Amino acid sequence: MKLFSDYDDKLEKNLSLIFGAVGILAIAINLFLKGFEMLNILDAVKDIVGLAVVIGVFLIMSFKKNSDKSFKDIGKDALRKLSSEYPQILMGPRLNRDKSEDTEENSSKALEYLFVMKNDPKSKKRAKLIPVDYLEDGELYIYVQKGTVAHGLHYGEGKVADEDIKTIQNSVKEKVNAYVENNYRGFFIISEEEMKKDKNLVLAIDFDENKLGKKKYYNAIYNCAKIAVESLLKYRK
Repeated sequence: MKLFSDYDDKLEKNLSLIFGAVGILAIAINLFLKGFEMLNILDAVKDIVGLAVVIGVFLIMSFKKNSDKSFKDIGKDALRKLSSEYPQILMGPRLNRDKSEDTEENSSKALEYLFVMKNDPKSKKRAKLIPVDYLEDGELYIYVQKGTVAHGLHYGEGKVADEDIKTIQNSVKEKVNAYVENNYRGFFIISEEEMKKDKNLVLAIDFDENKLGKKKYYNAIYNCAKIAVESLLKYRK
């Protein structure tokens, strides 16, 4: 199982370097075929400089784009990527209100979440898994509630026992906690007080996002969420 991920534009950067190398090779072959006369050499140098400028501008703009992102944006990108990989159970990140429910009062209360849902595109049954807003402060909250089991894991409404919820919560907590302990020791704390306030809150991880940096923070959010999702899928009916 591949856990580690990276920014989506890493592929774009690698491809730009590959195509740049191919372009330079093509210029060199063209020079070889034309002959190493001074005019041909100058044309080749001009083409290489032009290609280098294009690649350089792309890499600078790509770096600037990532450096300007907030930690909330970084975490949201990680959850969005994960959601695209598990469309059979994940929805979002998106607001907890449908547009049909929009009123001035509802809009002020709307929050963004990564949701778990039934494997049915027509179903509106969903349960919050990870809130987005807390990610700005490095806080990853993972929820497993009755709706998670009833809808996301297909147990059905009215068919979820308390012991079912507890078993699944413990499984998610154990696996995610083991991962952060093994990979991010010294970069996080577990917010036990937050977990005591809500029985549906399986884990409240407070990462030191500034100490981690944006790349490692992205990977931490992506991998923790992925482990939580794969733990849930093992209980899906």
